[in-house]
Amino acid sequence: MRPLRPGALPTDTSLRFLLVLTAVTAASLYLFGSLWFLFRGELFAAAVVRCAEVPGALADQIGTAAEQLAAEQKCRAGVSAEQALVQLGGSVVVLLGAYLGYRLWPRVMERRAHLVPAEPHEAHALLAEVAALSAGAGVDPAPAVRLDAANPTVAGFAYGSGRRPRLGFSGGLVVSQVLHPGAFRAVVRHELGHVADRDVPWTYYAAALWWSFCGLAVVPVVVLFATRDLGYVLRLGWRTLALAAMVALTVTALLR
Repeated sequence: MRPLRPGALPTDTSLRFLLVLTAVTAASLYLFGSLWFLFRGELFAAAVVRCAEVPGALADQIGTAAEQLAAEQKCRAGVSAEQALVQLGGSVVVLLGAYLGYRLWPRVMERRAHLVPAEPHEAHALLAEVAALSAGAGVDPAPAVRLDAANPTVAGFAYGSGRRPRLGFSGGLVVSQVLHPGAFRAVVRHELGHVADRDVPWTYYAAALWWSFCGLAVVPVVVLFATRDLGYVLRLGWRTLALAAMVALTVTALLR
């Protein structure tokens, strides 16, 4: 890999990923907070009424609004803690789901795209050229190479998780190494550029965050609301769509 530069600013991809992470976390907190109100709203309302009758410690002497508010917040502390626990727990589930998806994504891609490892005794020339191009791009060690030999299209892509990204080559791209070596090197250098800039893990992690947010936050919350309070779904719907759109636009900005 390229050596780290002391004092260097984060890359655009890193900053966009942090924006995606922030958007997903904030949206998850809101949705799970709404879910808590669906099941515990009456408890919260009762706590508000009960605690409004609790006087502040010096309310009779000073009558300050700040002390009254502090007394009410202390009275509602148990209910507020329960709400916060549900919000944080739901958000953690979304983030853990994203991490699990991120780690499993390479295996899923390889299974769906029929990618198999390029064996040194069968693809020695290919691996040697990839190693040379990787060295020229400042990528060390060279990424592992996976092949879809039956695919006649000319395509290559970088993928993977953790600190060892991989390169996926179609059969057509492998053939172009011999027939069109310049085009082959151009494709490989482009993908190595993503590896050198450390874009690959952030990109796939952002995609995993999006799918985890949809599957573990948006869909369950909407379904539960629809089965209990369809009217509230309509009132919540535009907010949910706005949050999903915000997250989607942030993910798209990173993936483009």
